[in-house]
Amino acid sequence: GRIAFYGVPQHVMKTFSLVCLDKVFEIYPDEQTAIKKLEESTSLSEIQKKQLRRRFKRLPLDIDIGYKTSREKDFHHGKVLNLSAIGLLVFAEKTYPTGEVLDVKLSLLPVASTMEVKAKVVWLVQKEIQPQVYPGMGLEFYHIDCAMQEKILQFVERNMPLDSEID
Repeated sequence: GRIAFYGVPQHVMKTFSLVCLDKVFEIYPDEQTAIKKLEESTSLSEIQKKQLRRRFKRLPLDIDIGYKTSREKDFHHGKVLNLSAIGLLVFAEKTYPTGEVLDVKLSLLPVASTMEVKAKVVWLVQKEIQPQVYPGMGLEFYHIDCAMQEKILQFVERNMPLDSEID
């Protein structure tokens, strides 16, 4: 479904902006505009057809990643197989159960510094379904700030092959 807000007080808008909800929700100045925009939208049926993890472009990659839980001292290592604005697929011997939050380190060239983010395990690769990437896990960025997400999105856009489509 969809939700739209109207007449949002300035102090609430500031909070929405700080936590990037202004990019998630549709916010309008008045009720009439909100209703009109919701009725006009033809993209709703397209959005509903897509699963959440496919709403963003996915960039195929082969880069190193370090990851660990906050309880662990040392990082485990794996390979990022693809990256999107909301997460990544990791091929690695060490996997964690779904719901586990991990500390993640990776470098997105040409930026020399290592990015450090948190990511939650949202699914595990099943050997019967995807033997070529087993063992592996799907990670969703967790409590990522807008600036970091924008950097990732720009990296994906900048490196996407010209003939690719949005998955």
